[in-house]
Amino acid sequence: MCTRSIVLANRLLHGRLVSCRQTEALPPSHNDHAQVMGHPSLRHRAISLAQKLHKIDVWLDRRGVAASERKKVFVATMTDDTAIKLASKFVSESFIYMVGTAVLGYEYHLSSIGNAAKTQQAMIERRALDERLTELEKKAHEESHLALAETKRVQGIIQELQDRLEKVEDNRGGWWTWASRVRQSQS
Repeated sequence: MCTRSIVLANRLLHGRLVSCRQTEALPPSHNDHAQVMGHPSLRHRAISLAQKLHKIDVWLDRRGVAASERKKVFVATMTDDTAIKLASKFVSESFIYMVGTAVLGYEYHLSSIGNAAKTQQAMIERRALDERLTELEKKAHEESHLALAETKRVQGIIQELQDRLEKVEDNRGGWWTWASRVRQSQS
């Protein structure tokens, strides 16, 4: 994720971007205020939204005190002009938070695409390594069979040469053969 987007979103979410937020929120707030004042149904909706927000805000603020004293929380209604200003401010700040959320979502989407590409590349490399390993194992297996066959062939040749040597010695009747025959006859 882009570091700049994370810092901006963090500041937006924690209210540290006060000057930028106020600067960005003021023009839409003034425009919304003028539009709401001129349109009756929009004005009614904005006032009811602001009254609800005000009630929730005050109720949450006073809830802890009222709970400890076991009193009911009373919230008075606001004037129409104050309610419209509150609704305009709420809409403007909501817009800023939505943009911040959209930026975070977009950055997350881009990072997940990058991660998916890296994962796919790793899988392709893994398959290639597995295929290479399989080829090397086959080659080693074939070479071991060839080496075993060669060893058997050489052992056969050695055995044949030993047999021939014994025949030659038996046929020649050399001193050693004569001496061994003498010993056998004496025993």
